Amino acid sequence: MFLKKLGGVLATCLLSMVPLVMPAATAQTPSCHVWNGIGDLQTIVNTYACVELVPGTYLRTTLLKIPTNHTIRGQTGQRSTTIVRATTPWQEPWYSWREPLVEIAAGGTAIGFTIDAANISTNGVSGDKYTVDNVAILNAHCDGADIGGPGVTIRNSLIAYNGSNCTETGIPGGAIYSQRTNGYPDYNYAPLIENNVIRDNGGPALDINGTWGGTFRNNTVSGNQHWAAVSLFGASYWHIENNTITHAATNDTVPQNTAHSQCIGGPSGGHSAGIWLCQVNDTNNFVTIGNVITGNVVQGWYGILAIGNDETQPYWAPRLNTFQYNNVLGSTHGCADDFNVGPTSPWYTERNVWTGNNCVGTPNTGPTFF
Repeated sequence: MFLKKLGGVLATCLLSMVPLVMPAATAQTPSCHVWNGIGDLQTIVNTYACVELVPGTYLRTTLLKIPTNHTIRGQTGQRSTTIVRATTPWQEPWYSWREPLVEIAAGGTAIGFTIDAANISTNGVSGDKYTVDNVAILNAHCDGADIGGPGVTIRNSLIAYNGSNCTETGIPGGAIYSQRTNGYPDYNYAPLIENNVIRDNGGPALDINGTWGGTFRNNTVSGNQHWAAVSLFGASYWHIENNTITHAATNDTVPQNTAHSQCIGGPSGGHSAGIWLCQVNDTNNFVTIGNVITGNVVQGWYGILAIGNDETQPYWAPRLNTFQYNNVLGSTHGCADDFNVGPTSPWYTERNVWTGNNCVGTPNTGPTFF
């Protein structure tokens, strides 16, 4: 691994040269090793359980791995001036495409600095059982943060400008993505995502593909693109609560080359949504049930859209979900629910519950069923 340190004075250095030495810094706690550019960062992170970066820009030509139960952090108030940035593409044999910029092992933590994938790395951060706190995650090819298993916390962070060039998959990337993997057959990942600013990404702020049990709360979401700001596909028992979501009112729908493509439509045709729930079948328990969508302020073409493949089976649509106290004022079409069954249906007791929403612009009004 090669690393170059850019300081306040323009420096031209060969890869074999010693980086510029930054002024000495005081650690936040005596137990955290202060690193100011001397030596190989990966070796330092492997050696010390806690590493504190002094402000500067640190260029990477391979991924940075944070080991199990290790912490890397910036100094207090220096998130925007402490940057780990990708400079050239790389690919290890065990990855099917280019790697993330930062890979965090179980129990690892990143705090208070900027991860800039520079439109080079596929993801900004990947792993499971990790914590990201007060980190800016920027400019990933596909997804800013990938949740690959249970136990992930992402809070107090800025996640922006990711997913606009996801050539690896051919579909839009976004801010935060989670998909079931073979390593965790119970798929109850239950991540906690709170108090973040998530904006200007090339796809959804939250894109969930078959993982369950998460919490997405108190986030400010704006300027993201494509079919939804919050996208739940085959995702159950999520809490989406107290978020402020503004999503472009466009004709964008989920891409045709995905498993979601049977969830294109709505009572007013195919358009984007602030919060989007989809189910196309019940194979491998890819169902969208038991979610609680509460207390959100949502503006989009559809404010909230729950849609499925009920033309094939009446129960292949989001059901048993609770929508309560959401404000969708300003949306072109406030709320729409595809699970439209009558009292004689055996699925009638599994209808979604709508309470205290202003779906048609006045208090306590419900969705359009279709």
